Amino acid sequence: MAKTKTQIIGKRMDGLNEEQKERLDEFIREAFYLTEDEYAALDGVRPMDYEMYKQLERRLTEIGCCEHFFQLLQRYPSFLEKETEEIEKELMFDYDDEERIQESKANVWQRLCKQIKEETGDDLMTNNYLQ
Repeated sequence: MAKTKTQIIGKRMDGLNEEQKERLDEFIREAFYLTEDEYAALDGVRPMDYEMYKQLERRLTEIGCCEHFFQLLQRYPSFLEKETEEIEKELMFDYDDEERIQESKANVWQRLCKQIKEETGDDLMTNNYLQ
């Protein structure tokens, strides 16, 4: 009786330890879900710019590729620093200015709702959740 592809692959995976299985799983997810351009940047074939860095951060997180995500952070400390500064700048404001605080909360809420809608299809703004 001929073996199926799944049986053959499963048999080959039996010899791998958990770390090897996780790395293989990440490799497969990257191969299926990263674009050629993203993979080339991650692999160092094409130069990494800040926009690609941020794109890869998001994509690697989305597909659960922790190993390359942390390597990306370590390999590009200047981009990590720039991103940290952007976040700090965004979060810095005068706490005595109630109008700015409310505006900032509204902006954060709108961005969060937009991201959730893009990722899940749930429209928190229309459904008035948590407001």
